[in-house]
Amino acid sequence: MMARARSYAQYRKANRKLKEQTTIDLLTGLVNIKGLRQQLEKELSFVHRHAAGITVMSIGIDGFKDLFIRIGRAGAEAIIKKVGTVLMDSVRKEDTVARSGVHNFTVTMPLTQGENALELADRICQKVEAFKAKLEGKRIKITVSIGVCVVEPHSEADLDTVLSVSEEALYCANQLGRSQLYQLTVNEYKRRLAEQEKHTMSIDALLDKINGNEQNEVLPVLDVALERLSPLIRLLSNEQKQRVISYR
Repeated sequence: MMARARSYAQYRKANRKLKEQTTIDLLTGLVNIKGLRQQLEKELSFVHRHAAGITVMSIGIDGFKDLFIRIGRAGAEAIIKKVGTVLMDSVRKEDTVARSGVHNFTVTMPLTQGENALELADRICQKVEAFKAKLEGKRIKITVSIGVCVVEPHSEADLDTVLSVSEEALYCANQLGRSQLYQLTVNEYKRRLAEQEKHTMSIDALLDKINGNEQNEVLPVLDVALERLSPLIRLLSNEQKQRVISYR
């Protein structure tokens, strides 16, 4: 009986270790992308239920490919671990820090306002810039850029949308240069997508909406549609233009 108990305890321990390995990044000890998705799903459920907000930051090490080539795998991994430590030391106990890519991290901060997140992001950038990394006696400049996604109270945002917004914010930060910040709210992101859709919606899609009695969705994009059709309209003869105008 005792042997079975020991065997069961070993079995549970092995299962627990296996589970940890599937949600924990082995290099940094942080949550990995799978663990991040599980945790963020819970946090979004919580803030939606309580009509509260949440902020998610995407952090990327600037110029990582060139950095890797210069200092090699061991040096690059040391930098990754150091950035992870900075993030863990900078956030609250209730926040989640994950390694979400080779040189990317994600931080989720329930009940945090965008202004506070930007202040934190700025401090993180400064801490990383203070790293004293050297190669052949010369200092190597290490920087990170951070995209801040703000999910406002009452915003309808699922897991994939929130991660997409934070990644888009990081992309915008990278476009500004090294050690940059960029904040984007979920509602702003949705407005951008809607605006892009206006300029990319095909004529066939517009006709489908009209035939489907969805004229209200077509009216806001009529000017854009006409502008895109202008080369075709210029080719029409006066008779053809008159037929279009008189069409019922």
